[in-house]
Amino acid sequence: MKRILLLLLILFGSKVEVLTQENVDSSGFNTLSDESFKAVSAFFKYDRTIPLDAKTVERYDTRFYTREKIVFRGVRGDLVPGYLALPKNNDESHPIVILLHVGAGSKDSWWDITSFERGTEFTDSLLMYGIAVLALDAQFHGERSVNNDYLPIQQMYFDYKWFYRYRDGLIQTVGDYLRAIDYICQRREIDTQRIGVLGHSIGGAMAIMIAAIDQRIKCVVASVAAFSDSWLYPITPINLAGGVHVPTLILGGQNDVVINPDSIKRLYSAIASDIKEIELYKSGHRLPEENVSRSIQWLYKYLQK
Repeated sequence: MKRILLLLLILFGSKVEVLTQENVDSSGFNTLSDESFKAVSAFFKYDRTIPLDAKTVERYDTRFYTREKIVFRGVRGDLVPGYLALPKNNDESHPIVILLHVGAGSKDSWWDITSFERGTEFTDSLLMYGIAVLALDAQFHGERSVNNDYLPIQQMYFDYKWFYRYRDGLIQTVGDYLRAIDYICQRREIDTQRIGVLGHSIGGAMAIMIAAIDQRIKCVVASVAAFSDSWLYPITPINLAGGVHVPTLILGGQNDVVINPDSIKRLYSAIASDIKEIELYKSGHRLPEENVSRSIQWLYKYLQK
């Protein structure tokens, strides 16, 4: 059996702001073979026959949408909390965007105008366009910090440096989102042929992972997502990008000190889809407000009937 190929990240200087496929230097890394991709994606396999035990535990109404708090059984047996918001319009079924928050965020970040993601701008815009949204708490985040003895993620990562525990939480969270897709596919209000995914930072990395291994995803927006830390190997976004065959928008910051902009370009080049775009803003890790409209336009375009 072939070994999983080591991904070589060779950094090149660049001041490019908006890029196209033609002017991205794609040398300096190897894409995974089919066999290696199967080996890496096997980390995310789960038992589909285990009951979801899903239920709605709370409902909140506004003029434009209804937000349900849902819980369901995750890949490792614990209950996963999330928000499912449905537009109030005349459509019998809606496209949906799955939202993945940043590290140290939570599902509530998507209903907070001040959050790193500028969450409310995304949720309000999508819902006004008639697109439903789904957001979960990642493992060890939000209500699920109980599984980490309520230790803040910042301490877990920066002080204790429990990188592999964090990695295992990411793998579990991706599996939980796959289970969440199983759940929304049972909801008559959702058009299962129009499912998109959007994430920022580590949420963007997971968005790539989900799109690479689940063909139910029809389009992707991944922002500041090109994590290549050694603790994440072999499930880095670039490793899995060859499995992404749907329209994909990659966003990054030219002055990002967390994710090197050259890694963003590597991720873009590794995406297998014929329909993809990349934009690097003159910003740091938190992207400027214009990324919201850019992302919404992309999702709306590819989730229309």
